[in-house]
Amino acid sequence: SLDLDQMIAHAHGLGLEVLLEASSQEELERALATEADLIGINSRALATLEVSLPRAVRVLQGVRPHPSRPVLALSGISSGEEIRSLRKAGFSGFLVGTTLLQAEDPGGKLRELLAA
Repeated sequence: SLDLDQMIAHAHGLGLEVLLEASSQEELERALATEADLIGINSRALATLEVSLPRAVRVLQGVRPHPSRPVLALSGISSGEEIRSLRKAGFSGFLVGTTLLQAEDPGGKLRELLAA
């Protein structure tokens, strides 16, 4: 079986970019030691499914120096204000799904988020 670095190399060999997800300080440090193109920090605790944007911020801010590649905030984002706050904390991108799927006006909600 392939290890993480081999899987990333294989994906790159196929012309794919790799988004590697982390949900803890330890996982983030491991992700940053790889050649993944993007790093995502999940704000959802997979064991409990609880969402905590502040926890994701703490994970990112616990790494020094700040990562040189894009770091995305994953899960639990529902407003432009949250995006502005996360961007200020150092995130460069955002994964938004449920908020758009549940919005009465998904296009309007997307415009709100993009304007943040």
